Amino acid sequence: MQRTTIALLVALLMACGAAAQSPSGFSIDFLDRGVNACTDFYQFACGHWLTANPLPADRSKYGRINELATRNASIVRGILG
Repeated sequence: MQRTTIALLVALLMACGAAAQSPSGFSIDFLDRGVNACTDFYQFACGHWLTANPLPADRSKYGRINELATRNASIVRGILG
């Protein structure tokens, strides 16, 4: 139990460090300016991200938080492996 707790703490610290070094969250590159924001704001705000990151076949939903979870799991596997 203690080893798992330490591994998760290390992964969290690494993720925080990586987030501090790179831009986080929003990027104007994800905007789809070809869509009227008043008509379909979600498509306007996320259109290019959705195009660049299609829904994986084994998932019913997928977003930025899923990318973060996958990345963190990979880091933890590397630490424990």
